[in-house]
Amino acid sequence: MGTIFEELVRRFNEENNEEAGEHWTPRDAVKLMAKLIVLPIADKIESGTYLLYDGACGTGGMLTVAEETLHQLAAERNKKVATHLYGQEINAETYAIAKADFLLKGEGEAADNLVGGPEHSTLSNDAFPSREFDFMLSNPPYGKSWKSDLERLGGKDGIKDPRFIIQHAGDPEYSLITH
Repeated sequence: MGTIFEELVRRFNEENNEEAGEHWTPRDAVKLMAKLIVLPIADKIESGTYLLYDGACGTGGMLTVAEETLHQLAAERNKKVATHLYGQEINAETYAIAKADFLLKGEGEAADNLVGGPEHSTLSNDAFPSREFDFMLSNPPYGKSWKSDLERLGGKDGIKDPRFIIQHAGDPEYSLITH
């Protein structure tokens, strides 16, 4: 069903002259990304609850594929896992599609964990500042200008958001945004 849904989104966007990859990521690429975040630690998966996050969640497909991948790899190792999905999306229409999709699938809790609209840029407005996630994957729209986000973060020399600052013992701070 996910493949059919993505094909409908792709056709709709083509008819409206949207950029090819602006609103969706091909299912094969999503499956590869999900495997890349889970396979390296597959043997360390324990029974328990895992939080998955997509900071540019679009229609939510990457979250559901990552969830399916985690469940499959856990089951292959006789582990039982529960998952909670979280996402934020800057495009209000795409966010609405994701929310509706989750609600239609009966995933109300996951739908409640989605936020969206122009004020929810993952760069300048962390929707889940008190959460730490076990897995994160995103495919942000590369054609979008992030200049306004950079300004809201404090500019190239003033970034204070700890999500984008890396500091190792004895080394100066290093900003992911400016390097």
